[in-house]
Amino acid sequence: KNLYRSSGSSIFSQNRSSKCDKTCFRLVCSSSCNAITTWSGLGDAEMSLICLSDFEAYARDHLPKATWEYYAAGADDCCTRDDNLLAFKRIRLRPRMLRDVSVTDTKTTILGTEVSCPIGIAPTAFHCLAWPDGEMSTARAAEDLNLCYVASTYSTCSVEEIVAAAPEGLRWFQLYVYRDRKLSEGLVHRAEALGFKALVLTVDVPYTGKRRSDIRNNFRLPPHLKVKNFEGVFESAAPDTEHGSYSAGERSNVSRRCLLLLRTDAGQPDTKDQCGPDNYGVPPNTLDPSISWKDIYWLRNLTRLPIIIKGILTKEDAELAVEHGVQGIIVSNHGGRQLDGELATVLKLMNITVSVTFLRLSKPFSQIDALSEIVEAVQGRIEVYIDGGIRTGSDVLKALALGAKCVFIGRPIVWGLAYKVCVDSLSNIEICTRFIDHWTRLPQRFRDQPKPRSVLQTLDGGANRCAGAGKKETPPPSNNRGSSVNCELEL
Repeated sequence: KNLYRSSGSSIFSQNRSSKCDKTCFRLVCSSSCNAITTWSGLGDAEMSLICLSDFEAYARDHLPKATWEYYAAGADDCCTRDDNLLAFKRIRLRPRMLRDVSVTDTKTTILGTEVSCPIGIAPTAFHCLAWPDGEMSTARAAEDLNLCYVASTYSTCSVEEIVAAAPEGLRWFQLYVYRDRKLSEGLVHRAEALGFKALVLTVDVPYTGKRRSDIRNNFRLPPHLKVKNFEGVFESAAPDTEHGSYSAGERSNVSRRCLLLLRTDAGQPDTKDQCGPDNYGVPPNTLDPSISWKDIYWLRNLTRLPIIIKGILTKEDAELAVEHGVQGIIVSNHGGRQLDGELATVLKLMNITVSVTFLRLSKPFSQIDALSEIVEAVQGRIEVYIDGGIRTGSDVLKALALGAKCVFIGRPIVWGLAYKVCVDSLSNIEICTRFIDHWTRLPQRFRDQPKPRSVLQTLDGGANRCAGAGKKETPPPSNNRGSSVNCELEL
């Protein structure tokens, strides 16, 4: 119950009411863990987990196969899921040295609220599959560490339980638009009444992607778990025959069929893929595939909360988001879980956030072909965040340097929950966050805030071959549609 810091004799005692967990547990996101102060008192087996890849391996070995594959799955061939990781590895840093980092401050603000560092917890479903307290444990860790937690609609703890577990934490609520708008409206009103500070509208799931492992495993929630935010809503729902959906409040027996959202192309059932009923406790075809930009106005009229759109991947949609009055966007491809073949999010981040940057261009490369047109896409009018493929401290630094205000991490949070070595009230996610102080000092090498000039992108994975690195350039003309294999981002 005590953790000892090997470099000194300080002892940090923990108890259920303590708010000091953030002192003892830090995010394992450093690619240079040898430089990090070692923590002892956990035993050799636990100390072997020193980076997020170790936690991933632990979760793979200890979670049930179907649960692990649900968390790990990507759509179809998983190309986009894998590209999210590889894209960061093709970006190189240009660090500056002899910069005083004896006093650093990793704090930042998102939508005007101060957080301890520019990292947040992305909305991910079904945390109780990994740890009994599920989202309540995640929320407590986020509160103790002063990080933003985005609670998923598909949580296995209700929004009321999440708030009760971490009443002082910074919480945003992730929202889908349903065919029965009363479902969405009810969730919005509950989140607003409970003190959530923003709504994160996910727009990239008109239909759910095909994840082959889920189909093979006949994945479903175990009987003791439910999507708690919908508890009691669908047990007495009747099918809407006109739209093929279900309306809450009409009493009838729900037909016993599988959740086709997981097993459909364009909303049409694939009979070969059908499985048992009520996989998620939500009837099939509940999401509204007709959602469009006009629904942003509908949502704005429904709430006073800031609105963040999650799933933006083009500069055109970024511009439309600004026009429709949202307060932020999350550059996201849903972790590669919905549509395979999309570009990695960090590549799209450059397309969307280069409003304060320009590129030295060499030869064409289609991934960033429209970059010069995107320079004016956002222009600092709204905040831009990113998720997808972030596994190390250097990944965070690269995202910040490319213009992200904050990064959000999804799958690694679940790996932390699966790490069953918590003591008393200490959640497993806090074990996964013990190294946050060290690597969030890395941006300070670039003086206060990392700049695009600090990043050298090598899209082909090769070494830097740009001449005149660090030299000031004039921005390319607006009609220049070229891009480059090797390019340096400059102020």
